[in-house]
Amino acid sequence: INTYYTACESGDHLFMNNDIIYVAKETEAPVPFTLTVYAEDDTVVASGEFDFDAGTEKMYLTVTEDGRIVEEPAGV
Repeated sequence: INTYYTACESGDHLFMNNDIIYVAKETEAPVPFTLTVYAEDDTVVASGEFDFDAGTEKMYLTVTEDGRIVEEPAGV
């Protein structure tokens, strides 16, 4: 489910609103957030904790087959 509460298909992109960017800029510090991926039957497929830095325009996160969420270098 993305931030708009609709299901994402494999390979889809997820776009978050600008709130996290605003908070990171206002606090001048990375903002922690948790991303959890659910299967259609509501079981957790993967979950991870990350920090969003205001200097970062985009984050690339990938869910692996073994249930991890890893951050990829930008532009991959």
